[in-house]
Amino acid sequence: GGENGSAGMSSFTEGLGWANYDLGMFGSSFGSSTSRRRQLHQRRAQRRVKAKPGDREKTEDCKQNEALGQPLSEECRILMNQMTPECNVEAILPNLEQCCTCAVVLFGVALLRMAVALFLEKGLHKDVPVSLMFPCWEGPVFLTQYLGICDAMFNTISTGCDWHQAIGLMTIALVPMMFLFLAIFRVRRHVASGDIVFEKAHHPGFKEVCQTVTTTPGCFPKFMCLRKCWNDWSVRGEWNDDNAHARRWGFLMGDYVGAFWIYCCWMLLKKTLLSLVLNLLDGKVNAFFSLAVQLTDSALLL
Repeated sequence: GGENGSAGMSSFTEGLGWANYDLGMFGSSFGSSTSRRRQLHQRRAQRRVKAKPGDREKTEDCKQNEALGQPLSEECRILMNQMTPECNVEAILPNLEQCCTCAVVLFGVALLRMAVALFLEKGLHKDVPVSLMFPCWEGPVFLTQYLGICDAMFNTISTGCDWHQAIGLMTIALVPMMFLFLAIFRVRRHVASGDIVFEKAHHPGFKEVCQTVTTTPGCFPKFMCLRKCWNDWSVRGEWNDDNAHARRWGFLMGDYVGAFWIYCCWMLLKKTLLSLVLNLLDGKVNAFFSLAVQLTDSALLL
């Protein structure tokens, strides 16, 4: 991982930038998030190779002298160029573009939902269904954007520049992490109050199956009856959709069973942790924590 990441794998994932909303909507051509991450790791590795013991302390002394208005020596200029990260807008412009793309797509989906709801209410004079309420459309779209936003902002933090890090941390705190805590709080409260309930499917017994097949006339109806019984056995159940709370949050927990609804929140946390590891850590540490996150995921599945 990190600076030791495979160049071949990086090239392979170049074409998958659309999955992280690297769409180049505003005409930029900075490469995918994978290539940008690899370039940042390589630049950090080059700075470590060039740096000698004591260079960091000398650099701090040079910065203090510069702040006091003292003239800098040639050695100080060279050290500061080597050790100081790039603090310019161009360095994080691709990441900002990626987040802006996510915002534009999400805003477009929200406008479309509101337009359809307004047409039903004002044009057709019908009640607006729960499926057209917030966040029934925006939620699934945001789930597809979650990893892209985390990846872009941790990539911004990894430049090492103070104001880049401030932008990245603020965006992560206000968007992905706030959504994660809101999802845990709201879904947990609705599950505890019984507004959202996992309804187990009816599993017919052997005697019931035989009786149903025997009383059903014709070969094809018997086959369809057996197929229905098989489907009943293969499905554990489903979440109720008889109230607004269940329909609004169904996009987040629809694929999980019973008490394991919490796994949907782990999936969000997993995307955050993987983005952190891939962007901020290098070498063996990167590989170790990547494996740790995946092993935790496997343990939860078991």
